[in-house]
Amino acid sequence: MRVAVIGAGASGLMASLFASKSNDVVVFDGNSDAGKKLLLTGNGRCNIGNVNNDLSKYHSSNDELIKQVISEQNINIIKNVFENIGLVIKNKNGYLYPYSEKSSSVLSVLKSACINNNVKFKFNSIIDKIEKLNEKFLINDEEFDKVIITTGGCSYPKTGSTGIGYFFASSFGHNIVPLNPSLMPVITNTGLEKDWAGKRCEVLVTLLENNKKIKQEHGEIQFTNYGLSGICVFNLSRNICIGLKNGLKEEISINFVPWLNNETLETFIENKNISKKTIFEVCDGFLDYKITEVLLKYLKINKNKKWNELSYLEKNNFCNILKDFKIEVVGTKDFLDAQVTSGGICLNEINLNTMESKLVKNLYFAGEVLDLDGDCGGYNLTIAFITGMLAGEKW
Repeated sequence: MRVAVIGAGASGLMASLFASKSNDVVVFDGNSDAGKKLLLTGNGRCNIGNVNNDLSKYHSSNDELIKQVISEQNINIIKNVFENIGLVIKNKNGYLYPYSEKSSSVLSVLKSACINNNVKFKFNSIIDKIEKLNEKFLINDEEFDKVIITTGGCSYPKTGSTGIGYFFASSFGHNIVPLNPSLMPVITNTGLEKDWAGKRCEVLVTLLENNKKIKQEHGEIQFTNYGLSGICVFNLSRNICIGLKNGLKEEISINFVPWLNNETLETFIENKNISKKTIFEVCDGFLDYKITEVLLKYLKINKNKKWNELSYLEKNNFCNILKDFKIEVVGTKDFLDAQVTSGGICLNEINLNTMESKLVKNLYFAGEVLDLDGDCGGYNLTIAFITGMLAGEKW
């Protein structure tokens, strides 16, 4: 049986590896080699999975269907696959990486395993149409019995992602859940951006939509000349992008001192040991001086003013802003800077045990092209590997 795999990324390579156990597999890709986007994953270190596979880390327009794909059994199969093809995995605080911490190691073992199974790669291939004639699929004048579409989404177009998979799916009658960029920086317009640009610190961030708490993340935030970045912000960006499109007010609340509760703050305000220090000196032990300057500028407090010269209201306002610095988000970066695409081929139209289309026999989908995405932390590669495995396995 001849199988065509369209796309040589993470899901395409995994699908090819499984399909090639009992089929002749041909992989088409528009790039000059496999795994161009895979090589960029995790800043080149390739966070391939996570010990914590809480389903809340995964997203779809139909969240009820996620558990059919992201199961403990499927996750263990992927771990065993990597072990069997020679990849040593290490656990770094719950994040799973190749032992080398190089994405090239992941790409190398996957591609080598495919080649050992006689998978044929056709790089620099441009495919603009897939036809079905009777029981066969026609791709670039070649006939195939089955087709697996693993073309990725719209994110990082410089890696070759064009969104062509959605066109193919639509041509066969599939519905596409609206596409949005996800896991990207956000844009603010506070007037403070030039002051805070280049600074970073560990914080607790809370997303508010129309003043309602939606999601919290802890981690390093990066302040930029256009807004906010960092993994904790990326994990809020999916909601923010969709919320802004729906006309919602999107705010990020930053807690610079999550270890201080309100009672501790009151003690902090009244602490006589700091009464002769300037407000700037008070913050020296726990906050970057540039961030202190930004907060004081926002509150219009002179940084050289001594703590005991501040009114109670000024002290209270300053301590409150340490716990709850609200910043309105006015936009997000687009697909050029997004790590993944949210939305995609409707999961209701896919047999989630095999990833076969319910509309077209012998047509399969895997990876980012589906309406299934995850937070930062290895979750999107978990989706790619599992759906690729399912698409190539059960024949």
